[in-house]
Amino acid sequence: MDRPVSAPATAAVLRALLVRGDARLRPLDLRARVGRAAAAYRLARAPESGRSARRLHEGRGDHGLWRRRPRDSRAVSRTQSSVVRPARQLDPPRVLDPAARCSARPDARARAEPGRGCAARLRSSRHALRPLVPAGRVRPGAAVLEGGGAKAMRALGLFAASLLACGCALVPLYAEPLPPEAERITARTGDGWNIALVRYRPRGEANGLPLLLCHGISANGRNMDLDAEHSLARWFAAQGRDTFTVSLRGGGDSDHPAPREGRSYRYTIDTFATEDLPAAIGRISELTGSAKVDYIGHSMGGLVGYIYLARGGAAINAAVTLGSPARFALGEMNERVLREIGKSVARNIDTVDMPTIAHAVMPLHGYIKAPTDYLLYNPENVSRELWQRFIAVGLGTVSGGVLRQFGLWIREGAMLSADGALDYRALLGQVRTPVLVVAGKADRTAPSPAAKAGYDYLGGPKQFFVAGEENGFRHDYGHVDLIIGERADEELWPRLLSFLDEHTPASP
Repeated sequence: MDRPVSAPATAAVLRALLVRGDARLRPLDLRARVGRAAAAYRLARAPESGRSARRLHEGRGDHGLWRRRPRDSRAVSRTQSSVVRPARQLDPPRVLDPAARCSARPDARARAEPGRGCAARLRSSRHALRPLVPAGRVRPGAAVLEGGGAKAMRALGLFAASLLACGCALVPLYAEPLPPEAERITARTGDGWNIALVRYRPRGEANGLPLLLCHGISANGRNMDLDAEHSLARWFAAQGRDTFTVSLRGGGDSDHPAPREGRSYRYTIDTFATEDLPAAIGRISELTGSAKVDYIGHSMGGLVGYIYLARGGAAINAAVTLGSPARFALGEMNERVLREIGKSVARNIDTVDMPTIAHAVMPLHGYIKAPTDYLLYNPENVSRELWQRFIAVGLGTVSGGVLRQFGLWIREGAMLSADGALDYRALLGQVRTPVLVVAGKADRTAPSPAAKAGYDYLGGPKQFFVAGEENGFRHDYGHVDLIIGERADEELWPRLLSFLDEHTPASP
């Protein structure tokens, strides 16, 4: 008979496969990920003995939630279920109640010695199981799957592992290394994190201020330089700009969360604007001698720029935001949905490993209709191969702190600081830095009304336009089309350069 597999045990396997722990695991580290998931699966299902069993019983194990009860096992913790399962007994799925007593089940009461209650010695049973969770840690309502359910979960786990293996095998086919002229640089933040930058020196005569490119949520600096034909960084370098890409903490080659080393999962969008961005700009100033930089931020990168300016940041000369929503209530139905999401998102999440999740579904792209086809890009601007390259190298982890701050914005309908003390949209009215706000006509992640809200709140010199057919573009632009679109280098990026050149001081 298949052993029961609890929902927490299944969650342990998925966490081992998808969620980054203290150790720093690279997206391509398939052996470590699959091995970790397999270990979690074995500990969740196989009988335990010796040191491993003792470690799990004492609460030091990471994965196993169940083990076979040895013969002559005695007391069962009052906070643990004490139900004894006889051999070859198939029951429908049940829910464990951590407060259950032996007396609650007639069959268990019959096996118990008189007068001993829940601490009674139970009759030996080869297939009897008891939960292996430290006292006080049994979750109420933990579902248990038995029989066919266990087989289904096993098949699902094998299917997920197979997808991940195929996806990781595809990554080298789509990943293109950085060009030889790219220079890797590190900036040190005030709170001790290393932030990775890549420098693309201007080709020919230098023109204008240094330019900093910042990615969005769950991304890294590589989405600004996927390959020679789809590289915002190389394009601006070819126009004479000393260009830098940054990977915010948790992405690319920047430091990832490691609580044992003092790097918490709790960083927020505020942290990007108050620690990472100033550190990157400061490092660029050291290398170039320029006190100010121009700035282009995509999606959340644009919001980071807004927050930096709203908090009085003065080192940005002119800025461009691409698909950066500053409003989160778009109609009655959408507002209701967003508020419900905001109430529950990220309450118990430390970090989400987006590269692994994306690599797991990578083999299915193009064969099934995925939400990303509608939400993140317009297939008329972004080919299947280009999107595969994007998810192969352009993604990064997302911290629970970032998700919680987004949830706060959705819940409150305002762009607040993580502690709720500042309303950034109100502070944007004091900004006098020139800002160009760009929205994609086909952007479902940051619809043009949400992006235009940033323009409306800004107080300084500002411009706004929508990238779509109505403004002379061949196709309407989606969310990531703005930075990797097939014709963005011809239709869109020259407009960004023109705006930045227009506001470049005479003597940089």
